[in-house]
Amino acid sequence: MNRTWLRLVILTCVLATSPLSHAGYDGEWGPCDDLEPKFPEAAEFLQSLGFPPDEFTVLLTWRETTRRDPRQLITGYHILPVGATETFDLYSDSQGNVLDEERLAAMGIPPKNWNLPPIERLGEAPKALAKALPPRPTPVGPLKSVSPPALVCLFLPDGSG
Repeated sequence: MNRTWLRLVILTCVLATSPLSHAGYDGEWGPCDDLEPKFPEAAEFLQSLGFPPDEFTVLLTWRETTRRDPRQLITGYHILPVGATETFDLYSDSQGNVLDEERLAAMGIPPKNWNLPPIERLGEAPKALAKALPPRPTPVGPLKSVSPPALVCLFLPDGSG
């Protein structure tokens, strides 16, 4: 019964305060209204290549060295066309020349895989520290670790128990 009342009170509070939150809306949603490019230098460079910022969004830029010559820097751009779901990558060298797949392969730059699943690794203690730590406890289960008392008393809500 208490949970039902609690849910009813929370629902009433939400419904009562929702008109107030709408009354405080001034027509701007904050950072989402900012239409300025997040990477202005990249957007300017791509616009010079025929990718206007109102049609293409730069999601990420990076620089990497080639495997053949570590002194040569390549700039990559991860781009999303507005209204599309498929992204593409564009690469340029330090002189601003766009690189095609053949030149990238010749330089030893493989295509990026942006669909990798997240990986989580737990921290590991150094071997010397792991030897000094006590062994990890092993769970024994509720039947072995807790035994109920011989007599169980139940109390009724009206106090007659």
